[in-house]
Amino acid sequence: MLVLDILVIGAGMSGLIAATELQKTGLKVACVEKARGSGGRLSSKRIESEKNQKMISFDLGCSSFDAKTELFRNQLEHWVSQDVAKLWRFTDSFGSQYVATPRSSSITRYLADQLDVNFATRITEIHKDGDLWSVYVGEKDQRILFARTKHIIFATPPQQAADLLPENHAFITALSQPILLPQWVLMLNVKGHLNLSDDYYEFTDSIISRLILEQSKPERSESGDHQVWVVQANAEWTSNNLDTDKAKLEHELVAELASKTGSPIIIDDSYMHRWLYSVAQTTDLTGKMFLNDENGIWFCGDYLADTTQLSGVEAAFTSAYQLAKNFRA
Repeated sequence: MLVLDILVIGAGMSGLIAATELQKTGLKVACVEKARGSGGRLSSKRIESEKNQKMISFDLGCSSFDAKTELFRNQLEHWVSQDVAKLWRFTDSFGSQYVATPRSSSITRYLADQLDVNFATRITEIHKDGDLWSVYVGEKDQRILFARTKHIIFATPPQQAADLLPENHAFITALSQPILLPQWVLMLNVKGHLNLSDDYYEFTDSIISRLILEQSKPERSESGDHQVWVVQANAEWTSNNLDTDKAKLEHELVAELASKTGSPIIIDDSYMHRWLYSVAQTTDLTGKMFLNDENGIWFCGDYLADTTQLSGVEAAFTSAYQLAKNFRA
């Protein structure tokens, strides 16, 4: 059993930044993550091609990120110096866009290596005992006391945090809103080259939200006569098709992509993933940066940043950084 000052639930960008900054102050901090690796929506995936037995790597979540604030630009310069991020592209429309290298999860792995992170650990219950929180793993009939801690930081999707809070907690209603909308993501290993002039597209009039050519990113492997494209679906279309058969959804997305290119698409491999919590919406929590109660419970994440100004990785980073700087032990 761990005895801590702070337990951070979630090892995505927000959780790892909060843990990093708070560890610098001398507090005893640990992270838990239900997945087998770090990253959250900065995760990557590798699959073996059925046709040629080669490994295909692609970014499953966030496709890229920018830096609008001096605070994040400084952090980004450090990551670039550590070879875990690089400039990908610059356009008049989007400005400078960066990616983690050699894959999307590289930054979070770099951060996690400097922390006490417990992977494949799903927290199932928390409750207050005196001045400390008791944190359990396992189901009720086989639950195990995992940690005792003064503070808990939730760096998870807000809906998942709400499920773990004690009954009648003041933030349950606010966190239970549809704050992060779902998103289907489809990877296509396409034979030949699609009839497209760019390597990144955003659509407003389509069931496709974004289209990204993976090999165009720095340090991504070439695929010879193939292209690896990642198709991010529209959140509204995803919400209407949460439980629809994957094969049917893939067919619809490929048909839409074919209409955009005006040419047939020959697919050797594909992979479909559903993010239940992905696209941040503007709510009454937007811009608060972080939340805390009077009993040692804290919250950070991109959904708490000013999403009219910041997005994605920068929003998640800024929320966690502001929590750490305003933390009261």
